[in-house]
This record gives sequence, C-alpha cells and structure tokens, in this order.
Amino acid sequence: MPNDVPYILGLIYVRKSSFRAYLLALSLSITFLVKADGHTSFFRLRMSSAGQQSTDTRPLELGVPIDRALMSGESHSFQIALNADQYLQIEVAQHGVNVIVAGFDPAGKKLTEVDSARGTQGSELLTFIADVSGNYRIHISAAERNVGPGRYEIKVIALRGPTVAERSLEEARRLSEESRNLRQNGKYGEALLLAERSLAIREKTLGPDHREVADSLHALASLYDDKSDYKKAEPLNLRALAIREKMLGPDHPDVAKTLNNLAWIYGVREDYAKAESFYRRALAIQENALGKNHPEVASTLNDLALLYYEKGDYDQSILTNQRVLAIREEMLGPDDSGVAKALNNLALVYLKKGAYAKAESLYQRALSIWERALGPDHPLVATVLHNLARVYLERGEYSKAAPLYQRALAIREKALGPDHLDVAMSLNNLAMVYERKGDYTQAEPLHKRALAIQEGKLGPDHPYVAVSLNNLARSYEDMGDYAKAAPLYQRALAIREKALGPNHADVGESLNNLGQLYLRSKHNDASRPRLPRGNSTTQQPRGTL
Repeated sequence: MPNDVPYILGLIYVRKSSFRAYLLALSLSITFLVKADGHTSFFRLRMSSAGQQSTDTRPLELGVPIDRALMSGESHSFQIALNADQYLQIEVAQHGVNVIVAGFDPAGKKLTEVDSARGTQGSELLTFIADVSGNYRIHISAAERNVGPGRYEIKVIALRGPTVAERSLEEARRLSEESRNLRQNGKYGEALLLAERSLAIREKTLGPDHREVADSLHALASLYDDKSDYKKAEPLNLRALAIREKMLGPDHPDVAKTLNNLAWIYGVREDYAKAESFYRRALAIQENALGKNHPEVASTLNDLALLYYEKGDYDQSILTNQRVLAIREEMLGPDDSGVAKALNNLALVYLKKGAYAKAESLYQRALSIWERALGPDHPLVATVLHNLARVYLERGEYSKAAPLYQRALAIREKALGPDHLDVAMSLNNLAMVYERKGDYTQAEPLHKRALAIQEGKLGPDHPYVAVSLNNLARSYEDMGDYAKAAPLYQRALAIREKALGPNHADVGESLNNLGQLYLRSKHNDASRPRLPRGNSTTQQPRGTL
C-alpha cells in the first residue's frame, strides 16, 4: 500500500504511504487487476473487461478433461451452457505454465478471474453461480511473457444446483470482486465495507483458519494500508500470515505476499531493520519457489529498493533497482511499460543523489517508451513528465519545469477527472514552481485546490493532507503572512502525530517547520533565510511501477 515527502515526485513503487506519497500503482490508477496484496505485475497479460474471443472455442462437459499446450502470449477459450442459478466449478491443473483463468457471462461481461496458484504447477479453481441461462465462456491465458511452453488440463468438476454454503461463498466472492474494483478507483471507504462483509461470510462458512479467510484478511489489510491506518492493517496481516504458514507451509509464495505487506508497514514506521528482514525472507521464498526472474521477485526487489531509498542507502537502492530493470528488460523487452517504470524508479535515486544528467536521461527514455506504447495523453506519461520536471526544478530551470508540470496536469484532468488525487499532486508541484519564482499569488490557489481535493477524497486527517497543509503554510510563510501559516503547520503536525506516531521523521519535519516559523515571526523578518529542512514538500505519485 507510497518518499521523501518533499516534492510530489513520481516514485513508481507499488505501494502507498504517507511519506512515500501517492504510490502510483499501475492501476496506476489505470488498470491493474489487483491481486490481494495490491501489487501489480507488469508481466501479466490482462484482457479487457469483455475479453478476446479465441478462434478456437471448445465446448466443456462435466467430468471430461481437456489437455492443451499453451505458449507464452497464447490464450484459449472454452464454452459451457448453464441454466440460471446453476453452480459451476472448474479446475485447471498447471503443468509447466502459469495460467490466468477468467469466466465471462453470455453478454461478454467478466464475472471472475483467478490466478492463485503460484509458479507453473498446482491448480486454479474457478467457481461461480450463473445469473441467467446461456453460453458462458472460460478464457485461459499465460500469466507471464517470454516464458517457455507448458501444458494444462481443464475439467468441469461440478455442475449442479448450489448448496447453502456455496451460495454464501458466491456472495463473498462477489463482494470481494466489487471491493477490489472500488479500491482500484480509490473508493477505499466503500471498498472497506464490502471487504469486511466478505470476510465475515467466509469466517462463518469456512471457519477462522481457511485459506480464503486469509485472502480476505490480506485484502482488508491492504485497504487499511491504502488509508494509512497501519494500526489496523498490521494485526490483519499478522493473522493472515499465521493462517497461511499453518495451511500452506512457511515457504509458500502467499506467505511471501503477506511478509511484503508487513515489511511495508515496518518501513513506514521507520523500523528499517525489521522491514528489510521481512523483505529478505519474502524474496528468498519467491526466488526458491518461482525463480530469480519471476515478476513477484521483481515486485519485492522494487519495494526493497524503495526501503533502501527511504533509509538513505542510495547506492544499494541503485543496485537493487538495476536488478529490477534487468529482470523486466529480459522478461518484457526493452520497450515495455514495465521497463519504463523501472527506469523511472532508478532515475528517482539518481535525482536524490544530485546526478541530474543520469536522472534526466533515464526519465527521457521512460517518457519515450510510454509515449510510443500508450500515447501522449496517458496518465503514466504524466507521471514521468512530473519527474522530469523535478530535474529541471532542482537545476533552477523553471522555464523547462513549468510547461512539463502544466502538460502533466492537463493529461490528468482529462484522463482522471478534476478531483483525482493525482491532479492534486500536479497542482501542488506546479505551485512549487511558482513559489521558486517568487510568484505566490499564482501558487496559493493551486495549493488550496490541491488541499480541497485531498480532504474530499481522503478525509481531513490523512497524512497526504498534511503534505498539502505544509505546502500552503510554507507559501504563506514566504509571503510573510505568519498568522495564516501557523495554524496550517499546527494542523499538519497533529495529523502526523496521530497517523504516524510522535517519533516519525515527518513529525520532526513539522516541528522543524513550526520552530522556524516562530523564529522568523519573532524577528518579524520575512527575508530571514530558513534553516535547512529535513524534507521539502513535493508529492509523489502512488505506487511503484
């Protein structure tokens, strides 16, 4: 569930947190069919909501297995006639290939999708209850690119009226799917309510220690993580971890997913040693079970690189990001969107080190990939425009930075709507350019609009709101309007102390801001230079790419 709270840079790490602000999760607002932990795999071959019909659609019959070979990039379709209120259960056994199994209703609407078996062995189990009579389609595709051929066997193992328990679990599944869709659209409060209902049904139907209960706990924890409510997320993750270790064994890839979520929380709390140990254990599980170049390995390395960035170990962050980049270039090719995301993250560390030429070159390569692959008006293009603008901002080249921020803002307003959180990020960063130029009258309304968006989307006490409060207060402080700046800094401090604890670095930044404000106001000297601050105040997009 997002870095140096300063500029709202484009850190494309798949996560979410106050100081790792706005992690751009490739839903990146945009698409990602999230798995329970919210990580987006850039190796996944996802379909549109309607799917892609195969030219070879085979019929399915109860108890009649079909064995087929599947190459990377291939997909197969199957069809089965169902009556309304009929229960279907399909098993797909993997033999050397990792598959995604999706079910579509007669109108072509996707009902559900599963990819729970990690690696190239094990079985996927797809179940649903038909709402209407008609021909339903089952779609099978390879989950990763650039992998060798394998085989799978698909078999209908149940086709009948549903039991009471199966009706309950179908309701839980639908609630879970709807919650996931709401989460992808940033509607965390609504998603939480549905996730809690789904969990309650599964606990009642399956008992407290079932694997599907762990999945629900994991999903619920991820939503609290999205809301930066780590006190609620941690015990849910710990319970999911205990269930998964008991039911699946300590070395199962699902255990690694929960370890990753806990590591994220410990990183947010700045318990870096504990966070790194959890990431290292997750990484060892994934490398052993899935292979060193698996997409989930790249995702964990991605988060680990961010941890090194947060603790100031930039050289180690660079090495880890370079490994992520190498995996994605090998698995996806040099011009894939996942490679652009890795380039973006690597550039961020060079930017932090002041290696502006290296950062600029990497951002420009990422921009070129995304513009070609996605078009000039895609939200990911806006992300890298943001980051490239930051390079010019740090160099003092405001005439280069401003038009990039303006273009990013226009893209986001058009693609995401005027009240999206990424729009707030763009507003904050464009305001920062005007502040650097001393044009506070241009900066103030941008900060106010960004603050209003964040309060409306996240509530008044979210850590991201504290970032915007700091930005607006800083603008007033530079204008010499200390009476307006002080209550904003105080409110930001209160939010951070409550959300992050009294010893967090962001709390230290807020205390520092207030101290410097009082020092300047005591001397009544707006021209008095600030002492160096621990953190600047831009914001970064959500999610590591």
